[in-house]
Amino acid sequence: MRLACRQRSFDDRQATRPKFRALLDNARPGDTARICGAEGGRRPAVAAGRTEDVRTTTIGRARRVYENRLRALVPDRDRSHRQPPHPRFPEAGGDPMKRSDVLRRLHAKAEAGRPVIGAGAGTGLTARCAVAGGADLLIVYNSGRFRMAGRGSLAGLLPYGDANAIVVEMAREVLPLIGDVPVLAGVCGTDPFRDMGRFLDELRAMGFAGVQNFPTVGLYDGTFRVNLEETGMGYGLEVDMIRLARERDLLTAPYVFDPDQAADMARAGADVLVPHVGLTTKGTVGAATALTLDQAAEAVQRMHDAAKRVDPAILVLCHGGPIAEPEDVRYVLEHTEGVVGFFGASSIERLPTELAVTERTRAFASLTPRRPAAGPPGPVPEPEGGDPACLLHLVCPECGGIPDAPGATVCPRCGEPLPSGG
Repeated sequence: MRLACRQRSFDDRQATRPKFRALLDNARPGDTARICGAEGGRRPAVAAGRTEDVRTTTIGRARRVYENRLRALVPDRDRSHRQPPHPRFPEAGGDPMKRSDVLRRLHAKAEAGRPVIGAGAGTGLTARCAVAGGADLLIVYNSGRFRMAGRGSLAGLLPYGDANAIVVEMAREVLPLIGDVPVLAGVCGTDPFRDMGRFLDELRAMGFAGVQNFPTVGLYDGTFRVNLEETGMGYGLEVDMIRLARERDLLTAPYVFDPDQAADMARAGADVLVPHVGLTTKGTVGAATALTLDQAAEAVQRMHDAAKRVDPAILVLCHGGPIAEPEDVRYVLEHTEGVVGFFGASSIERLPTELAVTERTRAFASLTPRRPAAGPPGPVPEPEGGDPACLLHLVCPECGGIPDAPGATVCPRCGEPLPSGG
């Protein structure tokens, strides 16, 4: 730190309050104090060469005034010079539900023959409505923000934002609204800039009860997918993330895309398996290419069977592709064995919103205002210079047309007789 006062300066890497007080004792009103350093340094004094940040203040006439002004220039001892990689909101929610309690509830519902429903929530309003509708699980992930911004869900896989940071931001909006419904965080398990174990601990501290692997490289295929696997950014990292979450007693509900992945996730300790059969169809930004319902049911069944061979207690839901409406879910449940529910994201928050807003706006736009009844017209005043006489009392009651000349007998727009009869 370099501090200059009354043309005197000293360099001090171990500056303390007593040393500043000694300097103040020699300061005079009107002197200028200048500190070069980094705001938020690990110590009160930071080497001047580390930053070009310069702060100045003028010594006041009263001792307390210039003490306070100089103190304001000194970096806070407790702040780190490094900003966290993402915002932290420890106040976002209360203590999360215990994994054992959530599983007990989900298994009881499945054994009672009722479907287990998971709902993606991109806004607090979606979360509130999904809970009111009977959702058993809520999932917050970055694609929810893009969906509710009118973009397709695959925007969550593209470089439009830090996926894990977005989830942390969304937590503040969703978690305080939810009572006893467990909320899961969509975690990008391939994120190379986070210590995944530490990040999972932070999510738990915020109030998340569990995790799901999204964004996921499972939605990629072809050469690009092969290259991801070859360069250390493959699906195996998502399996590792689920394993770390299970070790922390977080509920895990991973997406899987083939039987091998289903078996791997079951071995990693997944509690709820969600076979993913593609981007959801229908709506304004839904996919046009998808499996048929029969093909989707067969794919879900294969993934179910692979996971059950590893862990018979695992719960299996279905998601994606042509499974978009309640009747689609009913078809898949009727054509599979052991699948106990549905996880909906676009199906629960995007499609209903598109339909509801469109139909409600259409209903308002179809209303017909009542026109005022046409009374007997008064005499038409003769022009006496200036502006032409007002003819509004001759408005046609049929179309609202106005005659363009005094004494008109028919509407110039629709040809109907005017009530004045001329």
